[in-house]
Amino acid sequence: LDIDAGNSQHFENITFIGNTTNIDDEVGDSHWINIFGQFIIASLPQNLTGVTVADGASNAYGTYVEIIAAATNDGPFRIVGASIEAEDAGHHSIRLSADNGTSYFYEVNIDAAAAVAARVAISLPTGTEFIFNKGTQITAAWKSSNGNSETNLIWLQRQYMR
Repeated sequence: LDIDAGNSQHFENITFIGNTTNIDDEVGDSHWINIFGQFIIASLPQNLTGVTVADGASNAYGTYVEIIAAATNDGPFRIVGASIEAEDAGHHSIRLSADNGTSYFYEVNIDAAAAVAARVAISLPTGTEFIFNKGTQITAAWKSSNGNSETNLIWLQRQYMR
């Protein structure tokens, strides 16, 4: 599927099988619903240090932090999972946004029994997933029951629709 022109096109119930390239959307403002295929999943950032996301005061979200840069998304994609590591014990909530915090597309709550005891891996639900166009930045914000955690870490699993 090679989209070179036209705005706000809608695609629904498409299955890609055995293609080397599934979608090449040069326009970047299409609407994707129920897209299936053999798509690669990559963990970002591709390192063992993650992205640091500080929380705000107690029970308040901190500033949204870029997890996946817009420039790295050169085709439609979705976020299918995350690994998160809390700096300290307590209740934590993480939001993911595709518009730098104006709204969010996923929120998860975790309870960390001990500081940096283990990374928590989560899968985002299927059937309700958002498919984002190329050039979309993904950010995250964090809050905790304690507040002022400065070194919470996150990695996201991105699945390309190409």
